[in-house]
Amino acid sequence: MDHGGSLNRANALFPRAPRPFVDLSTGINPHSYPLFDLPATALSRLPEAGQLRELAEIAAKAYGAPSATHVVAAPGTQILLYGDQAYGSSIPFYLGRVVYLVDGRSTSMLFGSTFPDAPPIFLTHDDLLRGWGTGPRKILFVPLEKRDEVDGLLGSNKVLIAETSGKALFTDRPLDPTDRPAAAH
Repeated sequence: MDHGGSLNRANALFPRAPRPFVDLSTGINPHSYPLFDLPATALSRLPEAGQLRELAEIAAKAYGAPSATHVVAAPGTQILLYGDQAYGSSIPFYLGRVVYLVDGRSTSMLFGSTFPDAPPIFLTHDDLLRGWGTGPRKILFVPLEKRDEVDGLLGSNKVLIAETSGKALFTDRPLDPTDRPAAAH
């Protein structure tokens, strides 16, 4: 069974299970912080697979993306941060997931990254090049200070998702399979 959401699938697999199903895999608190008026069920579970297109369209509007094809809602996507973690320290905090650091053994992460039990999140340039374009989609956050370095390393072998205040998000393949730039593989 998938992790999180998929309550329709759970109902089909376990038709005699007690109702209502309670989806605890998301870690979503049933007593959410009162931000604004929402239906009681709005934050109670992850979207069903069939709702992802609509979700992407809503997210694109909310975040000012040109279209839903510029939004990634993929559970297998790997998030990478280029350079020191301080450039994008809020990224792992708000995503609540593993973020890989490319050339990130510096400043605050230097000492701990050398411990034998350090998590395997520290990647070299060679690791990035070996994994770029293979396996799960990669999303690479690049601060302005490192942009030239990444341009030299990846060249045209990247797709720009978004850019603001000198920071850029790149991916290793087009978001929409029908929109393939010549440089993508």
